[in-house]
Amino acid sequence: MATGKPDLKKAENTKLALDKFGKYLVTQSRANLTRQKKNVTKTLYNSLDYEVKVNPKSIEFDFIMEAYGEWLSLIHI
Repeated sequence: MATGKPDLKKAENTKLALDKFGKYLVTQSRANLTRQKKNVTKTLYNSLDYEVKVNPKSIEFDFIMEAYGEWLSLIHI
């Protein structure tokens, strides 16, 4: 029976999975930048990061990079 309280174990497991995914995205994106020879100044390379926020009723995942990175094709999943 649902009590309306968040399941902290599920939230922690989800956060761990999103952390693993975030590290994978950053690693693969950096590798693709280098492979595609788009890593001239390393500005975009160094800006790649992610953030996981756990709130009482939600979990948020943000992939962070310089704005111009959206125009490059970095991620091939």
